[in-house]
Amino acid sequence: MNTLILGGSGRIGSYFYKKNQYLSYRKNKINKGIYFDLTKQKISKIIKKFNINKVVFLSAVSDTDFCYKNSKKTFFINCTKTQSILEELIKLD
Repeated sequence: MNTLILGGSGRIGSYFYKKNQYLSYRKNKINKGIYFDLTKQKISKIIKKFNINKVVFLSAVSDTDFCYKNSKKTFFINCTKTQSILEELIKLD
């Protein structure tokens, strides 16, 4: 079983790595990680390419200063795009 951890380079995601797991990153590149920009890419391509069976969603904008100063962008990433990725995953099931 292959697992994809979205947000694999973040605070929590960076602690995860085991056999048959893939970690995603956008800004903080990680060795053997998968680049994924949830604002521009479809998750289905990664799911198919790496034969992913399970997704752990840890991706988010979490810097409180950034969130406060950029509330619309934060909402878009943390809420709107999260919902669209979940809907895409449901369609793949």
